[in-house]
Amino acid sequence: DEYYHKLLNRPAAFFVAVDKSEGKLIVKMNPFVAAHRAAALLGGENADALQVKYQLAELSSMGEPETKEFHVPNSDAYEETEFAENEMKLPLYPRQAKALTRMMAIENGDVLFEESEMSEHVLPGVGWCLIANASKKTRLRGGVLGDAIGSGKTVITIALILKGAAKARASRNI
Repeated sequence: DEYYHKLLNRPAAFFVAVDKSEGKLIVKMNPFVAAHRAAALLGGENADALQVKYQLAELSSMGEPETKEFHVPNSDAYEETEFAENEMKLPLYPRQAKALTRMMAIENGDVLFEESEMSEHVLPGVGWCLIANASKKTRLRGGVLGDAIGSGKTVITIALILKGAAKARASRNI
């Protein structure tokens, strides 16, 4: 199996050898291996936008991994989308109009988020860990309109369809 043999022969993050003539243990680290593996998990073709960091840590002093606080974004910072009188008979509530603005921004590819992957490589017996982190800003593709029952999710979705209908008609190939 060719793939399996190539996988076995890929470069390692650490190289360890014994120099018997000098009586030394030689340990070399290859951060490019760790960085490449983390970046490969992100995929994509825009390598210019990729940020890669690496560090050598001692397992005994690593402790718990640093985690970021999870934050669910909302639409409060967005302006309210306006409708012409002939587009909708009843106006949206302000929070609905802001949610619509955010959804339109997502549809247009204007909302970015940071995608991140890590690759960890342990040197057994020594307790070192080579950690690489690759990240990139990427366009948010889709999302979830999560709101309470009866808060107008269906109306917001219909408004999004109405706002995008002219653009969709103009770009179709029939």
